[in-house]
Amino acid sequence: MTTQKRDTGKDKHEQSAEEPNLEQEEVGYGRPPKQHTIKPGEVRNPYGRRGKPRPEVDFLDEYVFVTVNGRRQKMTRRRALKEVLFREGMRGTISATKHLEQSAEKSAAKANGKDEGTLSAAEDKILERHMEKELQRRLKKRAGK
Repeated sequence: MTTQKRDTGKDKHEQSAEEPNLEQEEVGYGRPPKQHTIKPGEVRNPYGRRGKPRPEVDFLDEYVFVTVNGRRQKMTRRRALKEVLFREGMRGTISATKHLEQSAEKSAAKANGKDEGTLSAAEDKILERHMEKELQRRLKKRAGK
């Protein structure tokens, strides 16, 4: 094994004759230069061999092949379920019709910007009153300490 002494950048003229060169590092097999070693917290290959993970897709948003009127079509599972519900509703199945109506109402509410997470005016007032009472209770508790 041959090792080389590698200079860290100081000029030979700057070093005095009586002080030894302590800043030289030994470089060789298994001893890379300090500037090429992995620093704490540094990650060289974050995702590993398999690569970056793909984002998870909702189960109903995956594509499947469905036969409609003798033709093979590619559509999402969500769309295929709606097609089946529509056919069942046309046959007279009341529960399928109800599910289809509820689905249509939800999608219309999302299109209008109204999500299930939004509150009505009455619910908003109730929440506001509760928050005010809770704030008063906590202020009294803090003042008592």
